[in-house]
Amino acid sequence: MARAKELETEALDERSNQSAVERQTEASHKSGTIWEAVRKADQAALERLLDADSNSINARGPVGECPIHMLFLYGTEAHLNMAQYLITRFPETIVQSYNQPERWMEVHAATTSKTNDGNDDVGDRDKVVTSEKEKESPLWKRLNKDGFTPLTLAAKLGLSDMFSFLLDERKNVQWRYGPVSCVLYPLDEVDLEFQQEDAPPGALELIVQSAHAELIMHPRLIDLVDRKWERFARRYFFRRFLVTLAYLFVFLLTTILDQTRIERIKHEGDENVVISVEYPACLFCAGIIIVNIFRLLNIQAQTTVLALVSIIGWGYMLFFVMAFQLTGPFVVMIYEMLFHDVLRFCIIYMVFLIGFSQAFFVLFNNNGFGGFFMSVKQCFLGMLGDFDIDHYTGTTFQYASVSLLVIYVIVVTILLLNLLIAMMGDTYGNVIEGATHIWHLERARIVFAIENEMSTDERMLDENKYWTNVDGKRYLQVEEVDKDYFRVNNNDNTDDDDDKKRRT
Repeated sequence: MARAKELETEALDERSNQSAVERQTEASHKSGTIWEAVRKADQAALERLLDADSNSINARGPVGECPIHMLFLYGTEAHLNMAQYLITRFPETIVQSYNQPERWMEVHAATTSKTNDGNDDVGDRDKVVTSEKEKESPLWKRLNKDGFTPLTLAAKLGLSDMFSFLLDERKNVQWRYGPVSCVLYPLDEVDLEFQQEDAPPGALELIVQSAHAELIMHPRLIDLVDRKWERFARRYFFRRFLVTLAYLFVFLLTTILDQTRIERIKHEGDENVVISVEYPACLFCAGIIIVNIFRLLNIQAQTTVLALVSIIGWGYMLFFVMAFQLTGPFVVMIYEMLFHDVLRFCIIYMVFLIGFSQAFFVLFNNNGFGGFFMSVKQCFLGMLGDFDIDHYTGTTFQYASVSLLVIYVIVVTILLLNLLIAMMGDTYGNVIEGATHIWHLERARIVFAIENEMSTDERMLDENKYWTNVDGKRYLQVEEVDKDYFRVNNNDNTDDDDDKKRRT
């Protein structure tokens, strides 16, 4: 019976995308199990479980650990006393090891060192674990008049220091072994609460909407987005990419074949007008419908609409390009240049274009709107360097015309165009400087868009699960490494070596 349960658990683990450490955390919070007794350092419960089934001492967790390993991993005084009890009652536990090759032996490490230095701060961690419910103060949930909690308000305003402080204050350290800590971060107020109707926006949603690139670089938010990307977003993303690419190629082929058929029956009469087939619903389906309506009504504008729809359709591929660090910042760069630099240039250029066009219109002694538009065309070509000097010298006021042309070339062709290039250069430098921030922000926006389109049932699938369930709440579990731990140890070793040299 026990073997059947183990096989069933292994089958569930294979279907789940959760890591072994995440499954280990969930197992330690399942009531009535030996893992819960070990986590809580409840020796009485442990003794009852062992009296009922002594083979529980050989139980294996998701990481390949035994109960004795977890006792040394938690490392508090109560856990070490329980480990001593197990070794006394079951001496064979002293040689138990992980059945996963990449894991180390806490028993061996603890018994050889005869100390708990690897968990010197674990007393504080144990205090955090035992007072988890006390730490969930109503202050965390208190809303202001705009409906924001302290954490979501910090995310909305882009206060990185306050956001980091509040996020770290809510973390729950499961265990600490040397420099490595297993930490749980509550996902309420941070992630999308898809289990609640009309739930307020989470911190991640506010950061994405407000485009706070500095906040999105918080290590825990990067971990959260990476976890979502690995568990479900990447799969949905590439599936959508292949469908969109296939559709665009079919659309391209249909457009080419349609055009050929229209040319062939061009003079056969209205009764033989070709009606295109129905196109699949997509971003530019409205344009396709307009094309079909124009074609039915034999309106020639359908060709223009079809050309615009083609550009819009292939422009949608930029959505997929933005997900990659190699190309994402360049898409943002194009957007910034078009809607900031080029837009400002066009506004200023229109002033000079209309002014000089009117001046040349008067000097050329043209009449009507046709003459004015001809002056506009000449000025526009002059900006590109394609102007005919004889056209300006052949007028009655040739000196005035040539003088205005020289001024126009200096102001527009030399000054404004180079100013545009300089502005785009600054934009390029700014975007490249923050390319990593921009990429993380855009990928978070893509992940958020994909997640919003998923139903609650899809999100709850084991293969899409990116969180750890603890007492009915969702947590993000990460393993943190304290880099200062190695720095302090290296300094201590250096001091010891200096003392030995002085003695010798």
